[in-house]
Amino acid sequence: MTTENEVRPIAAILFGAKSTKDPRGSIPSQLAGCRVAAEAEDREVVAEFKDENASAYNGSRGDGLAGARALAERLRDTGREVELWVADPDRLARGDGRKGRAHLAQIWWWAYEIEVALRAVENDHSLRDPIYATVEGQRTHGESKAKAAHVARGMRAAALRGEPPGGIPTDGYRVIRDVDERGKVSRRALEALVGAEPGPTGGMV
Repeated sequence: MTTENEVRPIAAILFGAKSTKDPRGSIPSQLAGCRVAAEAEDREVVAEFKDENASAYNGSRGDGLAGARALAERLRDTGREVELWVADPDRLARGDGRKGRAHLAQIWWWAYEIEVALRAVENDHSLRDPIYATVEGQRTHGESKAKAAHVARGMRAAALRGEPPGGIPTDGYRVIRDVDERGKVSRRALEALVGAEPGPTGGMV
């Protein structure tokens, strides 16, 4: 039991996130790194939250971040000092601040208003004030925007080559490639195997 004169350690809430599915365990690695960093500063880890397959670019993460923020607010209401830890600031937000796409600066001002400190294992300096948070938010949003455009171009190019969305099926098809003398693939096409029947998913088997 905490006495009146006893100072409680700062409470650390950990949050990990990935915009897509996480088969390789990125989120557990993020949380483990946050725990090591927080405990190295004598913080008391009180909870872990995560969001998987929840975009920070097209949306504002998911229930995990919402839960972390809600707990931070409740702890602050009791007078507890609180820090919200992430592996990198882009785990919090990568949006442009419009139509439900949170910008990192918006998360920073939320934390500032309720006196919660945002912390990061990497790029912690970008959470020190609103100017840094705004610049970092613009940078990460720009990266995500460029990546989205690159993916869209790749999908259009694949469609022009006659490749189906999601990659080339291997069940009942063979890939035809034209390769020049330098080994560069100049054309791709799909050809159904002789005698193949339509499969249950519409492919050829």
